[in-house]
Amino acid sequence: MIYANVDTEVRSKDLGCGMKYYIAVGEPRRSISLWTEDNLALKKGMNDNIAVGINKRRRPCLLPQTDYHLHLFLYAETNDTGIKKGEIKIHKNHAENVRVVSYFGQNRCVLAEVVDPLVGALVQVRPYGLPEDAVGDLYVVHECNVYHCTSDTLEACCKEHNIECPAGFDPRGCALVAATDWITL
Repeated sequence: MIYANVDTEVRSKDLGCGMKYYIAVGEPRRSISLWTEDNLALKKGMNDNIAVGINKRRRPCLLPQTDYHLHLFLYAETNDTGIKKGEIKIHKNHAENVRVVSYFGQNRCVLAEVVDPLVGALVQVRPYGLPEDAVGDLYVVHECNVYHCTSDTLEACCKEHNIECPAGFDPRGCALVAATDWITL
């Protein structure tokens, strides 16, 4: 199963040996080179019937099957030129529980595997242009589920789903105590 923070579309390319399909986010010149099958796009949220596999060239690809490994397909918007990128970060206490499978395209896009989805993780996606003191979108991984929230709604999200609020957050506004609490993926 794969959690995606954006909708993707499938595009095709003729490589001379037949048509190949790949995932795309945004403009055509900024496509993601994650091979897939025709009509196997990721939708925003949990995609239960799509798994990550490895193709003949030892590259990750999407497969139409049920898998019990949890993967995250995260995209951080960049500026129009693609030079200044957004960031995807993980809370330092959860860094060992998330393994990067691959980075994609000119944009800041990552496919990561959650090693133990029962343990959980806290991931932050910061698009380009977000003020330095602002926390981006937060994704809380807990018991094979992914919950999307912001710094303002983190505490309510944790209470609603019976999750212990991650250490290092100020209960007044759930702002981080220090910027060093995040590690860039």
